[in-house]
Amino acid sequence: TSHSAYGRFNAQGEPIQPMRWFFYGAPVYEPDLVVDPENDVHVTFDANSTDGYPPCPDNALCYLGTSFNAAAYDLNRSDLGVDAAHLSFEPLIARWGGTLTITTTVFNEGWTASPASTLLVALTTEDGTRVAETQGNISSLAPHQSQNFPNLSLSLTTNPPAGLEEMEYLRLLLEVDAAGSIPETSEQNNRLSIPILVQKLPTRTGLFLIVEDESLVARDLENMIRTLGYEACGIASTADEALILRTRPRTRRCNWRDGPSGI
Repeated sequence: TSHSAYGRFNAQGEPIQPMRWFFYGAPVYEPDLVVDPENDVHVTFDANSTDGYPPCPDNALCYLGTSFNAAAYDLNRSDLGVDAAHLSFEPLIARWGGTLTITTTVFNEGWTASPASTLLVALTTEDGTRVAETQGNISSLAPHQSQNFPNLSLSLTTNPPAGLEEMEYLRLLLEVDAAGSIPETSEQNNRLSIPILVQKLPTRTGLFLIVEDESLVARDLENMIRTLGYEACGIASTADEALILRTRPRTRRCNWRDGPSGI
C-alpha cells in the first residue's frame, strides 16, 4: 500500500508511543524492519517517488526509525543553539545592586543559514520570574558558523523583589529564538538554564560594622546589637581597619583616632 506506519508496541500489541505515518504516493517496496536492543524500530525500504517526507531520492534505499526525528534531516532547516561549554560569567556570586557580565557563544549546527534573531539573557527565580534581563542581536549565521557575545551585562536592582530577600540563588537563562519563529532541526538546544549563587542582603548577620577607638565603648555597642538579635561583622579602631573589615557600614563616629573623619 502507499500508506504505512511504524512504531513501538508492548507485549499486547498496543502502541507504546503514537504511531508514525509516512506516505510516498507510491507503494513501499521490500520493507525490512529491525528492533535494536534499545527497542527502537528501524525500517528500510525502496521507493520510486520523492513526494513523501522525509525526502527520499528515486530508486534509493530509504530509512525511517523511531530513534530519529525527521526534522533533523530536513535540509531546509537551520539549528541555532547555546550550551554550557561556551558560557562563563563573573562574578561567580551575583550581588544585589551589582552587575553580572556574561560571555557566551551562539552556534548554527543546521543545514542552512539561520536568519537574524535575538539572544535573551535573564536572571530568573525558580518559578521563572525575571529579575533582570538583556538581549543580544544574533546575525545571520551560515551552517557551522558561530557568534561570540563577550560582554553581556545584567544589572541587578539594589534590593531584591519583595519576598525574595532570603533567596540564595537565581537561575541564569539563555534562550535563542524565544518566539520559536525559526524552523529548526531541533529546539532542544535553544534554551539553557543554570543555577547561580546570589549573595543575600544582610539581615541579621553582618549588618553592622562598629568603628570605635574606645574598646570598652565598642564592646558595649556590640553587646547592645546582640541583645537586639543581630551580629556585628567586625570592630575597628582605625580607618584602615574599617576599610579592611567593611561590608556595608551603617554607623560610625565622625572622628577617628588616626586622623580621617567623616560619615
